[in-house]
Amino acid sequence: MTENEFVMNRCPLMTTVEHYNGLYELMEENKLIPCFVVYGNIELVRKIISMDGVPAKNSLDDDDVENALILSFRQEKHGRFIGILTAREHRHVKSGRSGELKYGVVSI
Repeated sequence: MTENEFVMNRCPLMTTVEHYNGLYELMEENKLIPCFVVYGNIELVRKIISMDGVPAKNSLDDDDVENALILSFRQEKHGRFIGILTAREHRHVKSGRSGELKYGVVSI
């Protein structure tokens, strides 16, 4: 499945955590997780990033989130970029970790 096919045919259909969990392996195999984070339903994306109802095996790692940040910036989806940053910050606070949230060094 190409990225374009995924964005056009699957992203609009995923509206629940159950949908995400059901399609996680397909997205992981095809390296489409960052694409989902950028083009998926924003409320669902926030739940996924904050791990609300997501089993540990389907959770997003920091690389997925950082790749989604890069993709959203390149696609000029600035509102989504801010939404991803906000959800990531919420996940950090919710986890009870102290200190500043670290961001990797990426070239955009």
